[in-house]
Amino acid sequence: MKLLENFDDEGIINFRQFVEKEYDDMPFVWPGFPLGVVGSLIAAGGTGKSFYALQKGLTVALGRDEVTRGGVLYLPAEDPLIEIGKRLKVISKILRFTDEEIEHAVQNFHVWSLLGRSPDLLQEEKNLLVFKENLRMAIETLKGKDRFRLIIFDTLRRFHYSDENDGGAMAKVLSVMEQICQEYQLSCLFLHHTSKAAALGGQADVQQASRGSSVLVDNIRYQEFLAPMSKEEAEKLSWYSTEEEKFLDIEDEDRSYFVRWGVSKQNYGFPVNEVWLTRESGVLVPCRI
Repeated sequence: MKLLENFDDEGIINFRQFVEKEYDDMPFVWPGFPLGVVGSLIAAGGTGKSFYALQKGLTVALGRDEVTRGGVLYLPAEDPLIEIGKRLKVISKILRFTDEEIEHAVQNFHVWSLLGRSPDLLQEEKNLLVFKENLRMAIETLKGKDRFRLIIFDTLRRFHYSDENDGGAMAKVLSVMEQICQEYQLSCLFLHHTSKAAALGGQADVQQASRGSSVLVDNIRYQEFLAPMSKEEAEKLSWYSTEEEKFLDIEDEDRSYFVRWGVSKQNYGFPVNEVWLTRESGVLVPCRI
């Protein structure tokens, strides 16, 4: 189904065509992240963004948390497959996948390892974008019962060889992702690092925390973040222990177990609340604070 149902692909659309149409609600990959657009997950190195991206991808592949189930293609270009495998195994254990959910994951969750293969979204050969053509063949091969809804690029830096501060180059990179979104009616989520200034200043949650050109924020329609708990936050917050049935103070040595997730840019849908997450064998799970 096209996102713009009943609209012609060619020509200019006039006012009457718009106002006389009946519109369905905008489809979303998950709350705040529309289907058919480019989004990002921003975090400092070591915060757990790759682990969390796997979790979010599996949420879509399984249809958990009231999201529409669909195909997911995860493109790791930094971590070896053995590490990806360990993460997937512990995620399925900690999040207690049922046998039925495991079957959905088998059908819908796909990993295409690009470590050491130098993928480049902008590389052209005979007037064709090489990566885009390879991606087309991969998606055609992997088509299943549920339509594809998400491609995850881990991380953005590994998918181009341009200067991240070059707005023109970054606009081209995002444009290729947008073409992929429109051609296959899915969304692209790229993982990216916070700037050094934002990381040192504890500003991972602001819209302009993304490293490189502001185009990487301005030209997308959704951006979420992971931010480690600061010392100031730890002093203000406490953690409820279900085992001891009481609130516990968060000591400095415990702060590394807590991460704040939120949305720093959202163009469509209802506002999404921030959530505190805690690490369980690397898996980030919601906690009460």
